[in-house]
This record gives sequence, structure tokens and C-alpha cells, in this order.
Amino acid sequence: MISYSEKTHIFNLETEKNLYYIEIYKGKHIRHLYWGTKIETLQNDFDNIEQDKPFVVNISPKNTVFLETLPLEIGFTGKGDFRHPTVDIENITGIPFLTLGYKSHKITKGKPVVEQFPQGRYKKGDKVETLLITLQDENSEVEIDLIYSVYYDYNIITRSIKVKNLSQSNLTLNTLLSFNIDMPLNHNDENLQLITLEGNWARERHIQQQEIKNGKSVISSNRGSSSHIFNPFCAVTYPSTTEHTGEIWGFSLIYSGNYQMCVEKTHTDIVRISGGINPETFIWILEPQESFTTPEAVLVYSNSGVNGMSNTFHKFFRERLIPQQFANRERPILINNWESTYFDFDHDKIVNIAKKASEVGIELFVLDDGWFGARDGDKKGLGNWVVNREKLRKGLEGLAEEINSHYMEFGLWVEPEMANPDADILKQHPDWLLGSCSDDPSMGRNQYVLDLANPEVVDWLIETFTEIFRKANITYVKWDMNRYLTETYSKYLPAHKKRETSHRYVLGLYRLMDTLVTQFPHILFEGCSGGGGRFDPGLIYYMPQYWTSDNTDAMARLKIQYGTSLVYPIITMGSHVSACPNHQLERTTPIEARLNAAMSGNLGFELDLNLTDPEELKIVKNGINFYKKHRKLIQLGEFYRLLSPFKGDQTSWMFIDSSKTELLLFWFLDKADIKYTRQLLKLPYVDPNSSYIDKETNKTYSGSELINRGFRLPLMNKDYASGVIYLTKI
Repeated sequence: MISYSEKTHIFNLETEKNLYYIEIYKGKHIRHLYWGTKIETLQNDFDNIEQDKPFVVNISPKNTVFLETLPLEIGFTGKGDFRHPTVDIENITGIPFLTLGYKSHKITKGKPVVEQFPQGRYKKGDKVETLLITLQDENSEVEIDLIYSVYYDYNIITRSIKVKNLSQSNLTLNTLLSFNIDMPLNHNDENLQLITLEGNWARERHIQQQEIKNGKSVISSNRGSSSHIFNPFCAVTYPSTTEHTGEIWGFSLIYSGNYQMCVEKTHTDIVRISGGINPETFIWILEPQESFTTPEAVLVYSNSGVNGMSNTFHKFFRERLIPQQFANRERPILINNWESTYFDFDHDKIVNIAKKASEVGIELFVLDDGWFGARDGDKKGLGNWVVNREKLRKGLEGLAEEINSHYMEFGLWVEPEMANPDADILKQHPDWLLGSCSDDPSMGRNQYVLDLANPEVVDWLIETFTEIFRKANITYVKWDMNRYLTETYSKYLPAHKKRETSHRYVLGLYRLMDTLVTQFPHILFEGCSGGGGRFDPGLIYYMPQYWTSDNTDAMARLKIQYGTSLVYPIITMGSHVSACPNHQLERTTPIEARLNAAMSGNLGFELDLNLTDPEELKIVKNGINFYKKHRKLIQLGEFYRLLSPFKGDQTSWMFIDSSKTELLLFWFLDKADIKYTRQLLKLPYVDPNSSYIDKETNKTYSGSELINRGFRLPLMNKDYASGVIYLTKI
């Protein structure tokens, strides 16, 4: 999987389908040569890339190397590479280290574990090898490891960087990204395109595609979390690439804090893609004999279109990122009381909602915000994690027991990282507030942020929620986080380390999550942050599903779920049916559309079914039965996008098992037009040598017909129409 040629000084990183070539150039520089589909041989004719042009700086009088024109695997400032740096490090005198050169390398079986971080998991027997290339600065005792792990069967390469301070004085890390790759992608006479996932609250992960022009395109977060605004993902592709054909290179960062992804096209037509912790909010003091390792990045290449990239991410994240006990475990159908009660509930009202939900086949009840302290609104109670006995006279134990008696599991909402001003813990420990060094700390959603950079705060949260989770038969936890971080300075840290707070907060969060997930392996944790504001690979390492968005409108959800699926597997997406008019958009859509959109993820409900029209209740019950029958296919099958809601009023996607024996085809129409035509939709992912039957109509179709002519969809002439078709191989 990883080999090295002493003759050519080239590393070959090989997966089942792809190759990634790196060269030790002139005995010193780590040069990128190729990343793409397997080729038989690589002709090393790359010297013509490096040219002595006017104003291009030679690295030294003794060494004729022009870094600015080289495609590198790491970028650093000071020696003529004027592009976006991967590392920027100072010693105690403030002088940056200028010259990094190759020292050694090591190839090992398996994958080293990086403490404190979520990362791609390694299972004994996996075809995984790791390459560690050690670089050394000529003028200091600093070493940098470039770490590459190759997952052969998954067609995945992960990357991270480790800095080791072998000197006797402190170093200041100003910039330390996780990966850098310079790709001379200027063939085919096509202008490269950049794909990102942008959004805001209730409008998360919308697909944005634009031409890469000379200069920098940067997406980032400085909000303390990965945020609603951009996801820590980007992809580079060609205009001719479609969902199922063409080349695409994808990059995803396993990190939940402030990050940066930068794509820079230079005057030499090299495109530099880099990403990691956001240097705008990061400075780290590295003391003597200490090391610092960056978050891991996941790199994917596909020559079978955007869907090929997505399915590579899906398989890897499901099988080698989320907690292993949930990797191939079907998710329960749940009902959450939030939109049906908000803070106004008691024991009897909750049991009444759960009882009706049980009658239609729902399997899990989730008690949302308002069960603790003086929590009758969002202005008080948060942080006082004591059951409100006026609302829940039997406590969590009694409520869970009664819900269990109706053949339902019991789940609970929590928001550990935050506290209202009335929280007892802030009165006892005012210094435990993030930004407590400020005279007038900011407030968002009427709440403050606890300082997770302080280990004592994390210890208290572990103790508090360990006690809560042990009190009742809890099998599901919805972990919310409802504001961004401001005044990101920890009173716990000394003055010279205050700029480490944002990263230390994330490390504290990971320790908190890791401890609780390990102590309660039977609990299915669902992440949430004002909906999908922290839906990132770092969180799903601990929490195998995520509340995709607070927006439960069926039509709005199509774009949100479509965009999310570029990177994240369907089994990670919570998707619920809510009441109409919708609470976010006040739009009324048919129950069928709400069901079909929600069935395209982990099905749940945000309403009181006691208030549902009897005819709609029948549709709900039938939908639940349908979902249970096909749950494994939806949650664990392969997912393919067919019609994009970003390109018109029609949306379609399909689920198919790996052996291509059965498929579900979903279709949706937003706004109808006066066209009484039935569209033919090509299904390029079926078996061309088999035939399929629609058992509802008893019609049969050859695979080649479905691929080349297409499946004729039903007549679409009503707003918010939708449907689902089930085909099986004969």
C-alpha cells in the first residue's frame, strides 16, 4: 500500500482504486507529483514546473530551488514560497524557522493513535499503513512529522502534522494546519471549480459552487465551533463533472472548533489546498520537549463523480469514524416533544404524547428542554441540573419507567456547555465562566458559556451528567449547544497562554464527550447546535447522529439534506415530521411530503399525534410501517443524488443496497408548472444485466432501460408533490 523507491526517491501511496505520489526533491523538499486514478508508471518529468522566472526567489545561492513554483506537501514562509503557509513557527527571539528539509521517513503497518482527538479508527485486520516523513529545520532543534495513513479498502488517505520542540526554549506556533497539497490541475482546458457547504441557522449546508480564480478562496469559522456558516469541507472539481461521472478531490477536517480551509490559485496555475485549525484565533506555546499534533484531515479522490466522492466519505465515516457499536446498527424512530410543548409540559402531558406515539409504532420518546431547575423559558435554569418536580412529579426515573411500559425507550435533552446567569455553579465558581476576565461578558440566548479549557469544569460536568444518566433508563441523549463562543479567554490559563483557549475548549469538550460515551456505551448520543451548527466529523466520532437542522419544513429540508449528503452518511442525519403550519416558515405542506423528506434520514416526529387529523394519522402509521420495512436500506444502503433542488423545483434521490438487488426512489416537487408530462429519470446505479419489478404496479424494467432510457416518474402537477417507488431485482 505504501512503498518507497531508493532510486527515484518517490513514495507511492496506493489504495484499491487510486494512487498518491510524493517525491523527496533534491534530497530536501517534499514535492507532490500525482493524486488520482491508478496509472501503470509515473514518468518523472516534473522539473519543467520549476522555472527561473523574474522575481521568483532562489532558496539560496548554493541551492537552485524556487519554492514558489514547486507543488509541495507543506508550505512555510521566509524562503520564497509566498503562498498560504502550512506552518509558521517562532522561537523565543521571534525569529521564524525558515528552512525545513527532509530528515528521515518510516513506513509502518496500522495507524498510530493521537490522544485527545477524534480520528479515523483502525481495526485489527484493516489494510492500513502509515507513512511518517520527518522534516528538520536547519537552524533549530525543531522537527515536523508529515503523517499519512492509507486506508486501502476505503480509498481514503488521512493526513495530520506533528511538531516536536527538541530545543531548550519555548516555541510559538502561529500557524499549524493539518494538510497542504499543491495540485497542478490545469489540464482539459477547464477552469477548476470549488465546492463548499455554506449556510446559516435553519439553512445549513447549502451547496455553493464557483470557479477558482487567481487568488485565495477561504472558508473558516472563528465562532468557537464549526458553525452553521460553513462546514469544514471543500472539494475541487471540473465544470464537466456530474453526480456520477468525472473527477473530484474532497477534503474534510475532523475538528469541531475554529478551522480554516484555503484554496489558492497562483500565477503558475498551481492550486494549493490547505486546511486545519484557524490561525486567526490560534497561538500555541510549545514548551521544551513537548509536541503538538493537528486534527486529522480526510482526503478523497473520485473519478466517478460527486456521488463517488460522497459514498467514499459515507462508508468511511460510518464504519471507521462513528462509535463502532452504532456503525451498522439501525436507528430507532423517535418522537420529541419540543415543538408540541416547548417548556409547557408536565408528567401527564408527556405520557399522553408518548402513549399515542406508541400506538402508531414509534419506538423512542425524547424529553426536550425544560425538565430541570426553574426552566419555564430560556432565561433561567440552565446549569441547575436538578429535576423540576413540579413538572415531573415522579422524576426522570418514574417518567422513564412509565414510557418504557408503553414499549418505548426513553431519551433526554441536555446542554452541558452552557449556563444561565442564575446557575448555582456560576455563583459558586464565577471564574468557571468563559470570558470571566471581562467585566461585562457577552450573552447569547440568555446564556453564558462554561470554560471547558479549565479541567475542573470538565470534571464537574462529567460528575454531574454521570449521575443524571445513571438515574433513569436512558438510552438516547440529545446534546445541544445553543450559542457561539465570545470572549474566548480562560481565567484558568496564564496570560501568555490565553490565545490557546479556543483549542483547549475543544480538547475539553472531546474529553467530556469521550468519558461519557465510554461510560455509557448503550446510549445513542445525538449532537445538536441550534440544529446543525456543529455537524462535523469531530462530533460524529462521539455522537453517531446529528440533528440536521432546526428547520423541519419539508421543502427547506430537501436542500439541507441534499447538501449534507455530500459528506455525511444518511445514518447520521436526524430528520423529523412536524406539524403545519411549520414553526419556522409557517408553510403548510402535505403530510406525505413531510414523511417522505423525513424518511430520507433517521425518521422522527416533532408533534403531538393526539392533535393529528385521523386521516393523516393513518398516513403516518402506514409511513412508519413502510420505514421499518425499508429502514436498513435507507440507513445502511448506498445513497445517490439524482435531481438537485439547487437546480430547479424537482428533487430526487435513491437508496440501493451494495448488491443492487433493491432500491428506493424518492422524488419531490416544490412548485408545480402547467406541464402534464411524466419525466423520465435515468438511474445509472442499477445492475445493467438484471431486471427489476415494481411490485405496486407489477411492471418490470430491464437494468439497461433504467440506466439509458430511465424510469418514468408519476405526473407532477401539484405543489409539494412527492412519492417513493420500491423496485426489486427479479
